[in-house]
Amino acid sequence: MQHIARPYFLDGVGSAYAVYCNGDSMEPRYQHGQLLFVDPSKPPTRGDDVVIQVQSGDELCGFVKRFVSASDKKTTVHQFNPDEKITYPTPDVKAIHLVVGSLAAGR
Repeated sequence: MQHIARPYFLDGVGSAYAVYCNGDSMEPRYQHGQLLFVDPSKPPTRGDDVVIQVQSGDELCGFVKRFVSASDKKTTVHQFNPDEKITYPTPDVKAIHLVVGSLAAGR
């Protein structure tokens, strides 16, 4: 685990974290290797970029996507590359955390 300085817009958010974007499913919005800052204390609304954590068997997987909607039965997100909507059964969704900022890859 690597520690980085907390950006000013996350001052006082003890649960904040950062993740590196892995892959190209959100290009051109986010590039592979780009650092994303996440505030899990703020709820997402339609059109927000999020880290969605999904239980898949014994594994908890995290994905960076754009939030579309959530109901008791299904949660829908969008990715850009390829351009498609993805639906997960809501009981498998363990968390949806708001992406609040980023740094360009390689910085």
